[in-house]
Amino acid sequence: MIRWLSLLSLFLGGCASYYGLPVVRQPGPALDSDELPYAEGALLLPVTRHTQGPSRDLHPCLVEDQGDWLYFASDRDGRGFDIYRQRLGHHAAQRLTHLEGDELWPRVSADGRWLAFGGNARGWWDIYLLDLQAVGEPQLVTPDAREDCVQPAWSPDGNTLCHAAWSASLDDWGLCGISLSGQPGPEVPTSPARGRPTEFVALEDRREKEPVRAVHARPREHLRQVVSRWRLLSAAGTPVAGLHPDFAPDGSRVAYQYARGGWFTVRVYEFATGLTTTLNAPRGYGAIQPRFMADGRILFLTVNKAQSGLMGSGDGFAITDLSGQAFYDLRNPLGRGRVTDPVEYRGRIYFGGIDGAESLYSVAVR
Repeated sequence: MIRWLSLLSLFLGGCASYYGLPVVRQPGPALDSDELPYAEGALLLPVTRHTQGPSRDLHPCLVEDQGDWLYFASDRDGRGFDIYRQRLGHHAAQRLTHLEGDELWPRVSADGRWLAFGGNARGWWDIYLLDLQAVGEPQLVTPDAREDCVQPAWSPDGNTLCHAAWSASLDDWGLCGISLSGQPGPEVPTSPARGRPTEFVALEDRREKEPVRAVHARPREHLRQVVSRWRLLSAAGTPVAGLHPDFAPDGSRVAYQYARGGWFTVRVYEFATGLTTTLNAPRGYGAIQPRFMADGRILFLTVNKAQSGLMGSGDGFAITDLSGQAFYDLRNPLGRGRVTDPVEYRGRIYFGGIDGAESLYSVAVR
């Protein structure tokens, strides 16, 4: 039941209304204090709307590739959700995916070549890759998965994906990695030696002569080889439970959303040590959907109530450093509406909201 409630919220994230302009307050209290992360002194900032029409536009991703591109999921074609892209400042959108079912959570590699996303063409959620420089079908990179794999995130070097996956044995969402290579014969990550539980644990060896779901008319160099899939382990050797993973700019850690006592918190996992750090100890609010900013700080949504299912939207935004100190809080001054999917790009926060139809917006960070 928890899994299906979570999936429903994954799909519906951000259905409530969004009105008015956000408020920026700075600086805020530490996130583990008794205060809510909202400081005094507000500056109203104008909001820029980037998508138009009655469609639902979700999960913005920004990348520079001979111009600024906005990638997002949308149901504008009336056949479920697909992945689109459009240049910032323009309204014409190019549809990139055509699979059965829905495609969500677009994430583009740092070099602008590879699009990772989640799709449910097989009846559950899988992770796919699409080469943006070649014509061909998306490549399935979780072919042996029989449980949902969602919310992919790229490592800065483009060789690893981190994603959340449902685990029936844990009865929870856990963080997993996918090792990728464009070169033949890479080494598979080894299982941890005794006393070193933070090494990667290989779940499967996917070194095959032919890539998964290869399209014969498509040159092989336009596919990525799946080397292995593995779980992230804590320093105690236990699987790391969480959702919405995102790599730090230096690739040394991931931030993720973690459920704690009915409230969601933001945690950070260190690859070198396996240690996890909770950035907020909620006392009346929750923190969800974290994303690293270019300067290493973490942007996330704040929510003012606990919820047993997966939160899909928030009341506002906050930005924290790795010590848990809040620097900004962006709120709706009317005290109503919801926001979703925050991501920072070139000094602006891009997010989803609703003003009659769900659209994508941005606001400057000061």
